[in-house]
Amino acid sequence: MKIITTQLSALILGLSITAAAHVNAAPVNNDPLANNRFMQGESSTSYAPSFYSPFDLLNLTGQEHTLKLNDIELSEQAQRPLMYDISYTKWTPWRSNGQTIIYNHGFQSHKDWFNYTAEYLSVLGYTVYAFDRIGSGRSSGGITLHTDLNNTTQPVIQPGHINNWKTWTWTLDQVVTLAHQDIPENSITIWGNSFGAHIVTAYMNQYAPSNVSQAVFTTPGLFVDLPLPFTLDEFVTKQPYDYFPSSIPETEGDQGGNYFTQDPIYLWSIRHDQRSLREVTQSFYYAVVGIGQYNLSREAMNNDPLSNYPRFYLLAEQDTMMNNTKTLAYINRSPENAVAKFYRALDNKHFISFSSDMEQAVLDIHDFLNERDIDEQEVLEYIEQ
Repeated sequence: MKIITTQLSALILGLSITAAAHVNAAPVNNDPLANNRFMQGESSTSYAPSFYSPFDLLNLTGQEHTLKLNDIELSEQAQRPLMYDISYTKWTPWRSNGQTIIYNHGFQSHKDWFNYTAEYLSVLGYTVYAFDRIGSGRSSGGITLHTDLNNTTQPVIQPGHINNWKTWTWTLDQVVTLAHQDIPENSITIWGNSFGAHIVTAYMNQYAPSNVSQAVFTTPGLFVDLPLPFTLDEFVTKQPYDYFPSSIPETEGDQGGNYFTQDPIYLWSIRHDQRSLREVTQSFYYAVVGIGQYNLSREAMNNDPLSNYPRFYLLAEQDTMMNNTKTLAYINRSPENAVAKFYRALDNKHFISFSSDMEQAVLDIHDFLNERDIDEQEVLEYIEQ
């Protein structure tokens, strides 16, 4: 560990400060076996109790499961097993089209925000997996170890927490492995929504997975235009497991809903969603900075593994969270194999699935995954940096 100056800017939901911070400056090892921190355990059909979400009612055919993962590194330090329960839903189509989609949710949301879209995809023949990130939704809280007054190492397990950003990409790799083992003959597409785009981007570059065929990014949270919800002094003087508010602003108890949609039913659902992530730890924010730096500070993006995969970027023109100009410029750094399209419905603020653009977006993704042209797609061309 060493002190470095960290640029906390445009990496997540308005985080835009420069701080002298204790962070792990070790380079990422692209060999997935070199940093094997988890062991996949048996999956089951149970999951931990959790708060109510109105979005649960939109799951008509998906089956709930739990994937058990052992954090080997932290277990060795604590001298006892420290397990994560990863909650996921699987939709099995009546007639398969030979393709699997794995969905990664955003910063505030959880897998059940995707339920209605997943039902549509299942009708089109896709096998769909949607899982809750560690510390979100129904999955286990993130784990940090600390030394108590008796000099004994104790785990702190918290929602809205993560110990290291590579835990996110490793978890995704475990879900990819699970999906491939379930149906080896299916091709696999990874879908990253909002902040989930950071995780998918890092995963594709870190692991270059041979069992993944392409990627979809909906309103990717790579460049964010939102205010910072805390001061620099407040941030750097806290402990890794201390909480800070989400930087998606709340208005009159809407839990940030007006940044996602203008649909009244979805606004009501977000307002009453008890599983929305509205505060996260200092360690979580540092992990976001780390994954953002890995994704956006790479010197040769056009040579990154991600550029070799077909990619579809879906952008909402009315999105008030994201900087679409910067996102489009980012895509144009490596336009080969990439497709981008703007969705322009006035009720489409950030979450395309919660707008009148949803059905067209699903059909466009269906066309993309079956190598058909997308109507009204953007013209992409290389922009030298």
